[in-house]
Amino acid sequence: MTPDTPADPAQAELHSQFRPAIPPPRRIPWGSLLPVTGLLMVLVAFILGPIWPEGNRAILGDPGTDAIRGMWGLDHVRRSLVPPDTPLWSQQLNFPHGVLALILPFGSAILLSPAGALFGPIFGYNLSLALLLVAAGLSTAWLVKELGGSWASGAVAGAAFLSQPMLLFAISDGTPEHVAVWTMPAFLAATSRALRDRSTAWALGAGLLALLCALDGPYNAIFTAVLGALGLVGPAASSLRGDRSRGSLAGTVLVLASVTGLGAALVALIYANFAFDPVDPAEKARLLQMNAADLHAWWQFDFGPEAPRDASLAPTLMPTGVLVAALLLGLFGLWRSSTWMVAGTICLILSFGWNVYLPKELAQWLGAAGTWAGNWVLTINVKAYALPGIEGIRFPRRFLVPASMGLLVGGALGLDRLWDGLARRLTGPALRGLRVGTVLLLAVTSVGLGLRASRLHRGFPAQPVPQLEFARWLAEDAPSGGVITIPAVRAAPRSGKRADLPVFANLGEGLSSADEQYMQMLHGHPVVGYPKLKSLVPMRIDVDLLTLVRNWDDLSQPITSGTPIPRSAHDETSEPLRQATLDRLRREGLRFVVIDRAAYTDEGFQILLRQLELHTRRVHSFEDGTGVVIVELIDH
Repeated sequence: MTPDTPADPAQAELHSQFRPAIPPPRRIPWGSLLPVTGLLMVLVAFILGPIWPEGNRAILGDPGTDAIRGMWGLDHVRRSLVPPDTPLWSQQLNFPHGVLALILPFGSAILLSPAGALFGPIFGYNLSLALLLVAAGLSTAWLVKELGGSWASGAVAGAAFLSQPMLLFAISDGTPEHVAVWTMPAFLAATSRALRDRSTAWALGAGLLALLCALDGPYNAIFTAVLGALGLVGPAASSLRGDRSRGSLAGTVLVLASVTGLGAALVALIYANFAFDPVDPAEKARLLQMNAADLHAWWQFDFGPEAPRDASLAPTLMPTGVLVAALLLGLFGLWRSSTWMVAGTICLILSFGWNVYLPKELAQWLGAAGTWAGNWVLTINVKAYALPGIEGIRFPRRFLVPASMGLLVGGALGLDRLWDGLARRLTGPALRGLRVGTVLLLAVTSVGLGLRASRLHRGFPAQPVPQLEFARWLAEDAPSGGVITIPAVRAAPRSGKRADLPVFANLGEGLSSADEQYMQMLHGHPVVGYPKLKSLVPMRIDVDLLTLVRNWDDLSQPITSGTPIPRSAHDETSEPLRQATLDRLRREGLRFVVIDRAAYTDEGFQILLRQLELHTRRVHSFEDGTGVVIVELIDH
């Protein structure tokens, strides 16, 4: 009762009839989406902090990795959204015939296309990786909420998940398809909601998320299937015991199964267009051993001195402090957390693949029991990696990502149970303050442990990228049209390492074999070549065009391989076919021949210019690298 309220009940009722209604203040409680999103964004901004001052001068990823190609992939998907191209078919590659391509992470790349459109491909790539990390943490928090937890405990699980070393390693390795894991917990959360509410609308949403998950990468689909097979047992059982008047469980399951099945058929149809060569059993065994989680690396990263990060060594671990906390909290949350703890543990076992050193490494801790446990894990994995789906995994250590998600979700459910117990003893501001403080402490601590274990800030994975004047001219001042970049093929380095491949015009360190993709990303024109990706198929092979480019490559042999120019590269008898091919290509839209000037002797360069003479509009020279010459062709 307020001081201005009459004491007499009758007067109070009369008073209330004439008192204007005052709406309650709108408050955003801690358990809502907005503050959790803000917290995760701040944590991700800190994790990737060293990249932001670089602007458009550097990208996330170590030199010599797939970072340049990963950046090009996101940009390629964005450009392919503009008609007449489509995300699956594009004329941007293999000009003029185009390609069928599934550039991963396909679904997330489409959703992230505004970042590249607004901020450019370089900063847009860095921002996209940051958004993928935020989405991974936020969808994990949502999963915890849908399983009966709270946004608060979900924020802790999300912060710990997005800072897992293997997830951060995907950033340094330049593989955004392995950073785009947000669809895994999002699908599981939507499915849990659909089963709990018996909602066909949520079932439809879950089916669409399953399609996105599979399109982002086959690993995501496999990981989600393993986690969901056990983790969703609880929501399914609750739905069976739920109020039967809320909706049809059979209808919900039917919609979910139908949409997921149609999505699986669509994905299978898409993947059927690409040739994936079967792996030799001996090679498969080698990959399952070499790419497995390694306890020695685990100890080295988690317990060893904080030496600078070794870019060639994958941090195959969950931070021990995070793992122990998740296990203890998960045990406290039994039985609700049990299925997620089991699912996470199974993924942890699968991460060791066929690591034959596991029994010996466990024996150092547990003696004879460790040897037995290691052999038991290997026995399980030999059978597991023969199962459909799992047999396609070639990097078992990536199972550490779903393993951490399952264990962290179970731990978060246990944390909620702990808070429920405290709620009986504390009320009001004290409880809210304790919860907020605990969430901030646990989230920041888990991120700190993830950074320490991954050593991300001790040799931050960022590489400068060159700013190319000739690419800027092509993008801003030149007319539209296709581009040939020559020489297209050079002699392989003696080391056989991709990092030692010659870079076009020596444009910059780190471009490696992705130099043509980087140049296309800047100038935006269709190119004759295409990257050698398994998920890319040329629509047609133009033999005459290949012959023309091979001859132009041969003109560079005195520089690129130390051999004389072969007669076939400038044979007069082949000149009519060469000119006819050039004439046809100009009619189809070829407009530029971009030449690495230092790759040609004066003789070879003059032969090249003579062959192009009848088709040349003007010649442009640029000082990028060791020199770039662009022959602009006449518009047919």
